[in-house]
Parts: sequence; structure tokens; C-alpha cells
Amino acid sequence: MEPALVLFLIAVCAVIVIDLSGFVTEVKKAVWKWVWKNNRPFQDFNAKPFDCSFCANFWLSLGYLIIWGKWTLPLMTLALLFSVLTPIIKDTILTLKDLLQKIIDAIYWYFNME
Repeated sequence: MEPALVLFLIAVCAVIVIDLSGFVTEVKKAVWKWVWKNNRPFQDFNAKPFDCSFCANFWLSLGYLIIWGKWTLPLMTLALLFSVLTPIIKDTILTLKDLLQKIIDAIYWYFNME
């Protein structure tokens, strides 16, 4: 598979797991409970690079490029570009989700009208 496509897919996966799924928040809550033994209410904290899609995407992309021996300046620049674009990737995914929901609602409405 093309390295550029892999870098884009890494960015998409990082955004979905970190920004959209809530997985990182649940892990942070579990760590908070383990550290404070349920004696304190949860207060959100930064756990970079694990709760930052920008950071996680950069480090995962860098690791991919180094481990697979594909590190070149153009690919590193592309990895950085995808890291910077993680908020736009997130917004695009949410827009596609909303659009698909509207299409499904329209189809459901159409077939229930008959």
C-alpha cells in the first residue's frame, strides 16, 4: 500500500479513537480511580500524546515511517500535514455521519409513507 495512503489512514484512525470514540476519556477515568482510590471526583487531565489526535498521529506516523524504512522528507512533511489537519478530518467525519443519518432518515420516511 502507498505510504501516503497509510499516513492518511493513520490520521483517520487516530481521530476516530481519540476524538470520537471516548476510549481515551474512559481510560483516563479508570486511571484516575486507580490512583485516587475513588476518594476524589474525576477531573480531566492531559495525557499527551494519548489524548491529543495531533500528537498521536505525529508519533504513530513517525513510528510507521521509521519502522518500515520509508522515512523521507516528503513523507515526513505529509505526516506533519495530516497531523495539522486532524481537526478538519474530525469535522469531515462528523459531517459525513450527519449526512448519512439524513439519507437514512429520508429513506425510512419514504418507505413508511407508503
